[in-house]
Amino acid sequence: MKFSKRKIAIIGAGQSGLQLAIHLQQQKNYTISLYTDRTADQIRCGRLMSSQVLFNTATQREKVLGLNFWDNQCTHNTSVTFSLSPTNSKEQAIHWVGYIDPYQSIDQRLKLPRWMEKFEELGGELIVKNIDLKSLDQITNDHELTIVATGKREISQLFLRNDNRSPFNAPQRALAGLAVKNMLPSFTPPGTHFVVIPNVGEYFTTPGLTHNGDCEMMVFEGIPGGPFDSWDTITSPEAFLDHAKTLLKLFIPSEAERCSAIKLADENAFLAGRFTPTVRHPTYISGCGKAVIGLGDTIVLNDPIAAQGANHACKSAFLYGEAIIQHDDKPFDEKWMHEVAELSWNTHGRPACELSELFLMPLRKSDLALFKSASENKTLANRIANGLDDPASMSWLLKQNSMTINF
Repeated sequence: MKFSKRKIAIIGAGQSGLQLAIHLQQQKNYTISLYTDRTADQIRCGRLMSSQVLFNTATQREKVLGLNFWDNQCTHNTSVTFSLSPTNSKEQAIHWVGYIDPYQSIDQRLKLPRWMEKFEELGGELIVKNIDLKSLDQITNDHELTIVATGKREISQLFLRNDNRSPFNAPQRALAGLAVKNMLPSFTPPGTHFVVIPNVGEYFTTPGLTHNGDCEMMVFEGIPGGPFDSWDTITSPEAFLDHAKTLLKLFIPSEAERCSAIKLADENAFLAGRFTPTVRHPTYISGCGKAVIGLGDTIVLNDPIAAQGANHACKSAFLYGEAIIQHDDKPFDEKWMHEVAELSWNTHGRPACELSELFLMPLRKSDLALFKSASENKTLANRIANGLDDPASMSWLLKQNSMTINF
């Protein structure tokens, strides 16, 4: 059967859903319907969604699609600084700086609305609607291919957990993020500062871009039950910022000095929450009997500790787009869906999960020895830093012995 224009539905207008929708809409032989539960203005005026650090491989995928609208405005980060600091100390037990190809951190409240406009400029149909099970069945019945890219939203629960690929049964970190102004610059080239505080959690900052210009993205990763797990009852912007400053003074004095004059980039530039890192089976059979495929965070949901969420979403969306285009006019059956999802898992998903899991678990003696060596070996520091962009290149680190160290 030869199709003139193939009808494809994408549910979810985040990093992966929007990127894939634009990728396909740029082709001449697809009619794309993109479903979202929020308008561009609701996203633009809403709460901070993530820090979204995108490394060079992912930003190049965006560039190929003409989605790099902020290259001349956003800081081009070129370093990753790693520190391990005992609690309450200005002394750093381990410290190194690795250099990496340029990468960015762009506020999704700035990014996604512009991409939504781009999609509509290309002739795509943007539909603002909450999708429930009944409407999903109808959408699936009306389209040749339906892709769910809703991230952590309820509809993702339709895709069953893959127990063999999901080592965690509960959230591993309590998360908090802020976009701030007036942070003092560091003495290193612009880039992510990643600080590990044993038995407490992690903290990192990245220069980024928000509505009103340059900012710093701040992220706290708190071990459950510890002092960084303390955001749930804080609701006001002022209290959120004050609490961030207090934690830095108590646990990372060196970073507190950089933050003495910070202020929120806007009254909504903060978020908090927690979720369980989960890998799900890639397909769901709808009520009409047709298979639906998941994409991005819907089926591979990582903790942001290694900044793999948006990077995986971007890479997997690009892979899906190329696979759809190369599939020509053949049917999008469940066998094809599993082949594409498995290719994406082996190429991008598995390495991203393994790297994230490495940092979520207690650091091993071998890891600590390696990180300490990186402080004296610039080549090694660069190699580890670049592993954030290409997690598959870190397999040598992930296969080290599994001895852990207690602090």
